[in-house]
Amino acid sequence: MFGIVLPVILSESQLGQFVWAFVVSFGVILPLSLPRYLTSTKYNNLMCFIFMVYFIVTIASVCLFDRKIVPNLANSMQDAAFNHSKTFLPGLITSMPTLIFLLMY
Repeated sequence: MFGIVLPVILSESQLGQFVWAFVVSFGVILPLSLPRYLTSTKYNNLMCFIFMVYFIVTIASVCLFDRKIVPNLANSMQDAAFNHSKTFLPGLITSMPTLIFLLMY
């Protein structure tokens, strides 16, 4: 976008995807699953709430402001509202791990 070339480990290459999967797995999910005592769950719940808000804001901002992913918001909303078979099942399958993670906490 701005002519900035990202390093390979931060790009959308296969190595970059492995690096980001590692960061999310061991930098986000593992620390959230470590607290075992009842008194420490308040911090865990706070972190889950912060990540949930971050996910919601990220998805909404991408939907509203990234025209490469959503070229025409009105047409996309209309297509999603009236063509359930096209969008529901693949979207549900794709978002299921995130939904399960959020519902666990």
